[in-house]
Amino acid sequence: ADVGTDPSLPQFALCDAIYASRTASGSQWMHTKPSVKERLVLRECSLYRALTHVFCLSQCTASELVSEYGVDSSAVTVTGKGTGPIRAYHGPKDYSNGRILFVARQRAEEKGLGLLLRSFPLVNRACPHATLTVVGGQLNRRQLSALPDGVTVMPYLALPALEKLFQEAAIFAMPAQFKPWGLVYLEALL
Repeated sequence: ADVGTDPSLPQFALCDAIYASRTASGSQWMHTKPSVKERLVLRECSLYRALTHVFCLSQCTASELVSEYGVDSSAVTVTGKGTGPIRAYHGPKDYSNGRILFVARQRAEEKGLGLLLRSFPLVNRACPHATLTVVGGQLNRRQLSALPDGVTVMPYLALPALEKLFQEAAIFAMPAQFKPWGLVYLEALL
């Protein structure tokens, strides 16, 4: 594979996820032709194998590089990503308030927003005071007009406002079908 311009120089990459896993689970790949998927996977495989070293954000992705793409395990290091800018909260928490929070800057469907919105009426029947706040999510007009009762959608928020939502939520929900590294899960734990 032709990774860089000078093959004598070491070549490194940071890997969040591999196509092979995303094509198996991600809704964005549903309408992609199998031949296109196969070419992308083969090209990515050859690129990662040609690198001097690959740094991964999760053990899941590191394991997939080795098992799916045949990258030598000694050429893979898990670095993690840290917890981001959300500060830890040490105050009281009201778990009975029924506030559910979902946060996604991008790829909200892959992160389970559709499933969460479809299932929220069931939650609301069992817990009538439950509310769902969606931050980001990139919903279109049709989706916005069909939101269940009790659902509020907010655009991206300034950090203090987002921290406040994390602090006030009784639960954070992100039923992702594929999420090899979820920074937002760590932020929700703070």
